[in-house]
Amino acid sequence: MKKYRTVAYLRVSTADQDLNKDKASILQLANDLDLGKVEFVEEKVSGTVPWKKRKIADIVDQLTEGDLLIVSELSRIGRSMLEIMQVLSTSLENGVNVY
Repeated sequence: MKKYRTVAYLRVSTADQDLNKDKASILQLANDLDLGKVEFVEEKVSGTVPWKKRKIADIVDQLTEGDLLIVSELSRIGRSMLEIMQVLSTSLENGVNVY
């Protein structure tokens, strides 16, 4: 039986931004929905850097059918609606559930 992965992607643009609130919210969601152990992937990078050059691209490439991707808000995975839709589309094509 395959063990599904639950990965949370957290991105900040500056060192001043705090991820603890987002982590707490994600852990609460995972607990409420019984999503299992959450692996956190954190990144400090400007939203102007294309998503394919950020850690989110590696996550999207690695996750497979049945795995879960959690983000605190959609703006964390892309700066534009086009980028966000590309990440969501690729994830859904691979059978990855996005929260």
